[in-house]
Amino acid sequence: NMKKIAMAVGALVFAAGCNSISQEKYCAEYAAALCDTSQKCCAEQTLDVEKCKSDLTKTCNDSTMASVDAGTATYDPGAGGDCVARIKGLAGSCPGKTDPHEVEHEFEVCEKILIGKLKEGESCASDASVCAPDLICHAIFSRAGVTAKCAKPAKTGESCSEAPCEG
Repeated sequence: NMKKIAMAVGALVFAAGCNSISQEKYCAEYAAALCDTSQKCCAEQTLDVEKCKSDLTKTCNDSTMASVDAGTATYDPGAGGDCVARIKGLAGSCPGKTDPHEVEHEFEVCEKILIGKLKEGESCASDASVCAPDLICHAIFSRAGVTAKCAKPAKTGESCSEAPCEG
């Protein structure tokens, strides 16, 4: 029985490891998956796939990985692999052709590639990915301007005047 448990755990670790993508490779793999899937699924328009990959890789490195480079978030290789796999999987069904909102939930896994490090009350500059798990970046408007700080969301039934509402 212990041998079966060890084999099951080993299989899980192996499977999780197979899907992971290093931070250095993530942006290029993400861009390739998205551009290749877009080309396959959007036959109505011509897409320069190589330019798409180049531009998207640069944008990903410059924006998505900026918080990692700044030390305000860490990259999760398993979530990165799951994100790329999910996008590649869309090429088979091409959802969203009639309703673009159809695919929004497909990318939720991609929102988990960064794990924020900032604690409650720290400035997040409206970048939710830098707030620690269970915190959201809350914009506060005043005459002096807009500030954004990581905050715990209000619980169901609580007022959103003192704490940000989820969603």
